[in-house]
Amino acid sequence: MSPWLLSGVGLLVLSVLGGVVAVATGLRSARGPRERAFVRRACIASWAMVALFIVAAFTLPAPYHWISAVVFVFAVPAAIYRWTTQRQLLRELEARERRAAEGPDESAPAGR
Repeated sequence: MSPWLLSGVGLLVLSVLGGVVAVATGLRSARGPRERAFVRRACIASWAMVALFIVAAFTLPAPYHWISAVVFVFAVPAAIYRWTTQRQLLRELEARERRAAEGPDESAPAGR
């Protein structure tokens, strides 16, 4: 086997393992059911984006696969930023709902 093929397979295996660790870490750090469901959807969407890029890179003709790479380079960071912001908002929403369900805080002094 050629060294290029071995390097490519090794890189592919490391990339998939990194993705699996990222998914497991994201799901484990999710605190509530809504956040966990959102993380699950975001992980599926990110795997689909990566798979779509790989298919586009190998199937599109010469100038278009470079365009798909440029789109991928800009779309992934934008999606990560958006998903991170939405996850923070979901976490805050669930925390507020949890505090509201527990009732008023007894240790807090009464307002004027």
